[in-house]
Amino acid sequence: MADATTAARFRRVRAIAAFTLIEARRTRLVWAALLLSAVLLAFSLFARSLALTESDRLQVAFLAPAIRICAVFVTCLHALSSMLRESQDKVTDLLLSVDLERGEYLLGKLLGYMSVASVFALVLAVPLLAWTAPGPWLTWIASLVLECWMVSAAAVFCAVTWSHLMVGTAFVLGLYLLSRSMAAIVLIATASPFRTDDWSMTLLADALRAMSWLLPDLSMATRTAWLVGQAPGAQELWVVVGQTLVAIVVFAAAGLTDLYRRNA
Repeated sequence: MADATTAARFRRVRAIAAFTLIEARRTRLVWAALLLSAVLLAFSLFARSLALTESDRLQVAFLAPAIRICAVFVTCLHALSSMLRESQDKVTDLLLSVDLERGEYLLGKLLGYMSVASVFALVLAVPLLAWTAPGPWLTWIASLVLECWMVSAAAVFCAVTWSHLMVGTAFVLGLYLLSRSMAAIVLIATASPFRTDDWSMTLLADALRAMSWLLPDLSMATRTAWLVGQAPGAQELWVVVGQTLVAIVVFAAAGLTDLYRRNA
């Protein structure tokens, strides 16, 4: 009986994820990824033409961050707009009114958005293979996919909690930018030659250190240096994987808690 119940739950989760993928296909997201990839490639070729030396490295240094930014931005907007559209059209209420648990619904949506984000990131990153080796490219794209998964989880949480596109987008992108820059902010606050020893500066530095412990250190993830010969260490990769998975679990748990609270 327990095996049959688990199998039924798995089928429901898989069905929700499959419908999410079908929705992404109907919105022509893959074609948008191909068009965006071509545009980024064209701009990178223009940047390459400006280089006097090391043109390959300059092109990779331009293309890789642009791909990362576009992948994160589109992943955030797609997940938020899809969830909010379903909520406004009462599709979410209809699904939750049948024999479908809220946890199954949220997990299915999250798996669907994570799959969409993976495909989108892969399509965008294909042009990088022309100037990088397959090994560094696989490491870089795996890290980018993990970042997009975290953004998808944060977007699902925001869609459940606030139900506003602009507020959710601002929160997710702000959190992402802060996670990527927090290490530099802490370094400036604690190691600047212009830092004084008064209590306000000490309090600010301690507050920034405490905040950095609450955020994933995305400055270690998806680094362009990986593509130009500076390979990451095994410990660095495990830290990236661990902190990203923890962030996904935290956002999923928070979204599920709020979903039960709002629909209790």
